[in-house]
Amino acid sequence: MEPSAINGASRQGGAFSAKQARTSVRWERLRQWEQDELIVRESPRFYRLAEAGDDVRSRMLRAQARIGQPLIACHSTAAELHGFNVLEDDRLHVTTARGRSIRSGRGVIVHQLVPRSSPTTVDGVIAIDAADTAVDLAAAAQRIDVLAILDAALRNGLTVEQVDQALGRSAGRRGVVQVRSLLAAASPAAQSPMESRTRYRLLEAGLPRPELQVKVSTPWGVRYLDHGWRRARVGLEFDGQDFHSGDGSLDKDRRRHGDLLAAGWTIMYVTASDVYRTPARFTEPLRTLLHERGVLDRRGAVTPRPGTPP
Repeated sequence: MEPSAINGASRQGGAFSAKQARTSVRWERLRQWEQDELIVRESPRFYRLAEAGDDVRSRMLRAQARIGQPLIACHSTAAELHGFNVLEDDRLHVTTARGRSIRSGRGVIVHQLVPRSSPTTVDGVIAIDAADTAVDLAAAAQRIDVLAILDAALRNGLTVEQVDQALGRSAGRRGVVQVRSLLAAASPAAQSPMESRTRYRLLEAGLPRPELQVKVSTPWGVRYLDHGWRRARVGLEFDGQDFHSGDGSLDKDRRRHGDLLAAGWTIMYVTASDVYRTPARFTEPLRTLLHERGVLDRRGAVTPRPGTPP
């Protein structure tokens, strides 16, 4: 008999209790499976198959079996199911229908969060509604992550109106004000969380909101920029590569940069260290450059376009 044949294990994400096991096998066999690393003991009363999946669905099923009641995915776990999680968090975030505090066990965070709208089912897992999830996650996040969460939610199909409605259902909750303050700046055009965090630093510094995924015609074809100010012909790119592996990407990057210069654009580059630790290293030179190109006046205000009233 294989461990996977334990009654209930397949329905519980590979988890089973000692009581379930004893209906099929003797205690000695259970210990032998553990020694052979076919099963893993997760608590005094629960085991899981060593081959059990580590996806959200399997982990949710195991947590429900261990806790003994239905759970609802929330925060980053629900965001993972909905396709817009941008935070690194290996823990399982759950709540219950009544938002009650319960014993959870290792790796599971139980939130006292009552669903504000009907939960949805994703991949067989019950989860907080997508718009409510975006608001919950952004409200609890560090401010630099809020725009990244909202951008990702919009990129995965939510609308600003849906998020705004979810904000209305969340009125008075902690962190909602910071979400509302950044919702107008959110855009599905941002292609990565770090691009969103870069844009947040630009807005935080009081710089003009950039155009995203700027299309630039060059003598050698069309190129796209992460952020750009077309009046000034200035672009800002997030550089996420720490090194080049010799696969030709360095040559490609240099040709692309040369193409943009030939089209009359000035390109600045920013790294994760700049975004997280020293944003002034790119926001202040950018402010100077936009002033020199006539987009900002000496007070830092955006100058009117030629031919428009001041």
